[in-house]
Amino acid sequence: MRRIFPLYAIMSSLVSSLFMLPAYSQLADSPWPMFRHDAQHVGRSSYAGPSIPVLSWSYKAIYIWYFSSPALGSDGGVYVGCGDLNLYSFTSTGSLAWSYYGSTWESSPALGSDGGVYFGSYDNRLYAITSTGSLAWSYVTGSYVMSSPALGSDGGVYVGSLDNRLYALTPGGSLAWSHLTGSWVYSSPALGSDGGVYVGSWDNRLYALTSGGSLTWSYTTGRGIMYSSPTLGSDGGVYVGSSDNRLYTINSSGSLAWSYVTGGDVDSSPALGINRRVYVGSDDNHLYSFTSSGSLWWSYETGYEVLSSPALGSDRGVYVGSRDGCLYSFNSGGSLAWSYVTGYRIFASPALGSDGSVYVGSNDNRFYCIKQAPIPTGTPTPVKEQINYQSAGAAIPSGYLVDDGAPYGEWGDYGWR
Repeated sequence: MRRIFPLYAIMSSLVSSLFMLPAYSQLADSPWPMFRHDAQHVGRSSYAGPSIPVLSWSYKAIYIWYFSSPALGSDGGVYVGCGDLNLYSFTSTGSLAWSYYGSTWESSPALGSDGGVYFGSYDNRLYAITSTGSLAWSYVTGSYVMSSPALGSDGGVYVGSLDNRLYALTPGGSLAWSHLTGSWVYSSPALGSDGGVYVGSWDNRLYALTSGGSLTWSYTTGRGIMYSSPTLGSDGGVYVGSSDNRLYTINSSGSLAWSYVTGGDVDSSPALGINRRVYVGSDDNHLYSFTSSGSLWWSYETGYEVLSSPALGSDRGVYVGSRDGCLYSFNSGGSLAWSYVTGYRIFASPALGSDGSVYVGSNDNRFYCIKQAPIPTGTPTPVKEQINYQSAGAAIPSGYLVDDGAPYGEWGDYGWR
């Protein structure tokens, strides 16, 4: 006997199957959707940070906020990994939305246009989490995934692993391809507009790969590329730091454009300004700024190593953390605008929000949101009459405040009333 299925039942089953298919997701259109802001790792925001800092909120965890740097959603949500092995999701006001226990504390999350959150983990996996904190899928590599994922325009997910491979995964979490290097891939991949993929390895090489995973070129540095991740310029240049104390700029063909020797490992990832200035930290305690040709523009010495990667505001302000426990803000010319003291070292890199806030984690177990302090309204100050008693040949009356620029406690020639 033939069984007849109603048309509505067939259509319902088909629709359900379609919705179970992996969603196509590009990088979210948000203020700071991934490590270094965008797939090219430029580290430059469309928004300015605070000119006068004040604490908006902080969240205290049971362990340190290590290298994981925050991603900011279009709804004001904040996503970041912690040393207590959780990925945290906060509301814009600092309330905990949800957390996912996934053994992460170094990989920085990336946000998809569908609300998905992608991050690497110490349990050898790359995770894709839904916007509500549920597991969508995970992919198992051969070792720790300390690299931060990048999302391609085709929905692909790219990430490195300490099994020496760079992985390219489909939007649904299947392997598209992998490329074997000679050592750990701790560095986070950057994606070119042509689909090219760029990543450093501890085998002393910077790799340029095609969108299909074939080698385009590689450049040998003097020592391994560990924490620093490549940044791509609009001219095709590739900027990356190395443990040989150098910042490198490589041409699009794979040849050296220039390099600069600092006094320590360059674990920080470079940021590129709109004027093609290059900003990067060094383990010699300095934040550096270079011209596009590699000349030193300015440097600033902090109290300890600068492993944090700088974030650039639309007002050309520069924001970076230091192992001295401070979050620093600099003007474009290199002068200190302000510093905010946390309780311990800062390894993580800051992110800038659309409301002018800056977000960063510290090893004092706290994650911070620093906002713009209220600016005084400028109440008019009464005009004081200045009298030159010396010129008038008169004695200075008792009780008058006198000032000639001399230190307090010394008498001068002018009185104020």
